[in-house]
Amino acid sequence: MIYTYDDFLEAMLMWAPVVLGIMLDQFIKLLVVMNVPVGGVVSLFPGLSVALVMNRGVALSLFSMTEGLYHLALNIVIFVFNLILVELLSVSRDARPLYRFSLQLVISGGLSNMIDRVCYGAVVDYIFLNYASVQWPAIFNFADVMITLGCVLIIFESYYSRSAPHGSSASIV
Repeated sequence: MIYTYDDFLEAMLMWAPVVLGIMLDQFIKLLVVMNVPVGGVVSLFPGLSVALVMNRGVALSLFSMTEGLYHLALNIVIFVFNLILVELLSVSRDARPLYRFSLQLVISGGLSNMIDRVCYGAVVDYIFLNYASVQWPAIFNFADVMITLGCVLIIFESYYSRSAPHGSSASIV
């Protein structure tokens, strides 16, 4: 198969946001790991602190106590899920731009957290929301924000595309 300049540009537009999201998340995590001890907390301003936690589990630290084959199986499932998302983006050339952007966000976050699992043996979480005596139930990272936002946008786009009249050319983006 011969690739043209247009194919190259399309691939760049498809994968550049993913790479940029991963680079930004990994840069922030590197700064946190280099400057905050595990378990340490640094208050940035009221309501937002940096607290370094190494999370071996998934969202809300679920399955963080898994060991041996269970931990390996969890990581394999996460890896396979990321591969499926990459394939979905690869075949989404004709999809709506919002759907593609949503997938790019989810893939950026998922692959960045996968990089953490390979490099650190756990995901680097650091965003701690707290105000007065109220705190968010989990410490999370920028990759988690990208994953969550991407999933919300996929749901929104899915609902919007179903509610649009059949044959309508209306589009969000």
